[in-house]
Amino acid sequence: MKLPPLRWLAVLPGALLTLPVMVALWGHVFLPTANDDWTTYHLDNSRAGNYSEGAKPSGAVMAWARSNLDGPVYAEPLVFHGLVYVVTENDSLYALSASTGKVAWHLQLAAPAINPIIHCTAIVPLGITSTPVIDPANSRLYTAGVVDTRDGRPRYQTWLFAIDLATRSVAFHVRVDGPGADIDGYNQRGALTLTGGRVYVPFGGRPGDCGVFHGVITSVLAADGSQMVTFQDTAGDVTGGGFWAAGGLAVASSGDLLAASGNALNRGSFCGAAFQLQDTVMRLSPNLALMPVDYWTPPNWRQLDCLDDDIGAIVPTLLDDTGLIFQSGKAGWVYLLREWSLGHTTPAPFSADLKAGECRGGAAFDGQRVFVGCEGGLFALRLDPAGPALRLPGRGGWRQTAPGCDAEPPIVVAGTVWWLDRCHVLHASDAEAGRPIFTYNVGSGNHFATPSAAAGMVFVPTDRGVTAFAIRSTSSTPSPGAPG
Repeated sequence: MKLPPLRWLAVLPGALLTLPVMVALWGHVFLPTANDDWTTYHLDNSRAGNYSEGAKPSGAVMAWARSNLDGPVYAEPLVFHGLVYVVTENDSLYALSASTGKVAWHLQLAAPAINPIIHCTAIVPLGITSTPVIDPANSRLYTAGVVDTRDGRPRYQTWLFAIDLATRSVAFHVRVDGPGADIDGYNQRGALTLTGGRVYVPFGGRPGDCGVFHGVITSVLAADGSQMVTFQDTAGDVTGGGFWAAGGLAVASSGDLLAASGNALNRGSFCGAAFQLQDTVMRLSPNLALMPVDYWTPPNWRQLDCLDDDIGAIVPTLLDDTGLIFQSGKAGWVYLLREWSLGHTTPAPFSADLKAGECRGGAAFDGQRVFVGCEGGLFALRLDPAGPALRLPGRGGWRQTAPGCDAEPPIVVAGTVWWLDRCHVLHASDAEAGRPIFTYNVGSGNHFATPSAAAGMVFVPTDRGVTAFAIRSTSSTPSPGAPG
C-alpha cells in the first residue's frame, strides 16, 4: 500500500521562554553527578527509578521552562549526551539542550490521528503517548506512535520509529500493531523496552475499556525492525487483559520480561470472564512464547475483574538483588512476589491494603523503601526482605498527601523522592522521613506524568513541554567563581 511521506523538520534553536538560572548561588552549589544519562522509563529496566549519584539536596530552583512544543506530552523525558528528548502527540521528537532548554533539533515523524476523531480516546491529536527508549551503544532512539496513513488499510496504524541521534534522521520505521489490532480499541500507553537486541511494545485498551482489544505485546529486532513476534493473553469473547501501565515492561535478572495485565471482560461485561491471564503478573520469555514462563494471579481476580481494579495499572518493579518484585494496582493493595517463583494462584508472600485508592504507573525503590503514588498520596513502604514484608505508614513507612490531588509515579534522586501530583505541583520529599524539601507548581501536565534526572537536574513533563530544575545542596561557603 502507499504510505504517507515522512516529514523531517530541522528546527533551529528557538528562543527560551525562561532564561536559565545561574549555575551557582551564594551558600548553595548545584550538584554534579557521575551519570549524565536517563535513557529509559525510570532509568533502567528494573523500573526502580533510583538515581543515586550526588549529595542529598536541600532544595531546587527552576532552571528553564519550555511550554510551546507542537503537541501534548505524556511521556517521561529522556536524557542522553546533554540533550533532553521529548515526544509529543503530534508524532514529533524534540531534542532540547539540558542546560538551557533551547531546541537543538526537531523531527516530525508522521501525521497523527486527528480527523475523524477516534471515539474511544480524549487525546487529540493522537500520536506518541508512551515513553521512548534510547540505545546508548548505537545512539538510537526508539519511539512508537499512532500514524494517519490516509489511504492505508487500516488507515490508523502504530509505527515504531528508530531514530539515529548522530545523524538526526530515521533509520527505519515499521508497523508494530498486533494481528487484527484496531487503533480504536488498542492503546499504546506503556513505555518501550529495549533488551537482548529487541524492542518490546505493549498494548492495552483505552479509557473505560472502550472498544474491543486484547492484551498484546509485540517485539521486533532493534537493528532493522524485522522478525516481529507477538504475545497475547485474552482471546475470543474474553477481551481486555491489556498491558497499559505507563511504565511498560520490566526485565527480570534472568532476561525474561515482567508484565502485568489488566482486567478482562466477557462480551463487554466487566463480570463473568473466564480466566485468560488477566489481572496477572507474568514472566515472559524474550521470544514471547505462547505461554508465560511463570505467573501470579491474586486469588480475588474475579472481584478485580468486576470492579475494573486492574493489577496491570502499574509496572512490576524489581527490588535490586533481593529477589523480590513489588506490585500494586487500582485496588490500592501492595504485594511482594518472589522473582524466581511467582506462585501462580497462591496468595502473595506479602500483601496489604494501603486504603489509598488506585495506585498507577510505576513505583521507585532506593534500596530500603518502595515509593508508590496513589489517589491517597505518595507512600513510602520500608522493605523487610527477611519477611518479606513492607512496613506501612506509622510502622516504619510514611505518607505524603496533596489534598484533592492524586500522586503520580515518583523517582528517587540522591535520597530525595521527586513526584508530581494531579494538580501539577512538583514535590521533593526526604526519602527517609518524608519531610517536604521543595514544591513548585509547574502549571500544567498530563496523567501518569513522571520526572527524570541527570547531571544535577530534574526534568518535569508539562502539558506541552518540559520544566527543568537545578538541584542544590547547602554549603557554608560559595563555590569558587560563584557570584556573590
